[in-house]
Amino acid sequence: MSAAAPSGAITARCPPVSDRAPRFSFRPHSFVHTARKNSSMSVEGIWDLSISTPIGRIKAVVDLRREAGVLTGVARGAGEEVPLGDVVLDGDRLTWRQAITKPLRLNLAFDVTVDGDTLTGTSKAGRLPVSKATGERRTVRAEAER
Repeated sequence: MSAAAPSGAITARCPPVSDRAPRFSFRPHSFVHTARKNSSMSVEGIWDLSISTPIGRIKAVVDLRREAGVLTGVARGAGEEVPLGDVVLDGDRLTWRQAITKPLRLNLAFDVTVDGDTLTGTSKAGRLPVSKATGERRTVRAEAER
């Protein structure tokens, strides 16, 4: 027997519970697989960077090293040397932070993709627009010539 709906009530027929699609599904992030696949990539070395900013092109040198299994580095440019913070390599994606005082006092965040001896990506300084960053790793021969 079916009961009648009260006057003015809205009724709807819902599909049985077994026919409903799940609301949420879990998918592992693809970057986890990528990181494992490319984890042997080496980014250690000396990199010549060029950053295209609204005030002009800025040149810097970044020295990346692995110390006790941890990726670290320093950046040199505009007459100062600053340590890199939060250096992370995830597959071919390399990120780090650094604070500079010249030409302005800024906290920079880099996000680049490494492809062999070249890198391309961006640098972000607070509320300023994103700047294009490119770089090339110095070869042993080029380092000996300097």
